[in-house]
Amino acid sequence: MYHFGHGVPQDYATALRWYRLAAAQGDADAAAAVKRLQQILNK
Repeated sequence: MYHFGHGVPQDYATALRWYRLAAAQGDADAAAAVKRLQQILNK
């Protein structure tokens, strides 16, 4: 939701937090999203 701003203001930092939590539980899609968002935030 935060990644794309669906129903909430778009907020990459908050999205990254949620993706990291999901990735820590073994979600491969979330792990990939963490990498993508880190690239966006580090520009």
